Amino acid sequence: PKIVFAEQSLEKYQGIDLFLKHYQTCPDRLECSFLLMTGLSSKALLAQIAELEIDGVIPKPFAVNSLNDHFIEAIEKKVNPTEYFREIEYAKMMIHEKDFEKALEALTRAKKLTKEPSNAYYYEGSVFE
Repeated sequence: PKIVFAEQSLEKYQGIDLFLKHYQTCPDRLECSFLLMTGLSSKALLAQIAELEIDGVIPKPFAVNSLNDHFIEAIEKKVNPTEYFREIEYAKMMIHEKDFEKALEALTRAKKLTKEPSNAYYYEGSVFE
């Protein structure tokens, strides 16, 4: 996958702003990973990171070993995704492209692949927003 590292506190923008731009140009999240480095840990920032589904957060300061661990953890699911994860990511891309019929088809398939398809239900709801 393509991998983007960003610092949260950039001169003109925030790393999350870069992620949003990145997502607009690369909505296929199976092919792109986004890792955010930050020394900040506010509840608002952490909530935003979770909501945006940023692939990994690297807390600063960090040691080389921890950087390696965060990197591997963040991209492993992209390199060897489960079928459920693939369907969810495809549905998200279809939602982004406003092809809601294909998104709903993928989410229906995803719900059959796991006992706890909470993400599938979440994104199904977002189709109808």
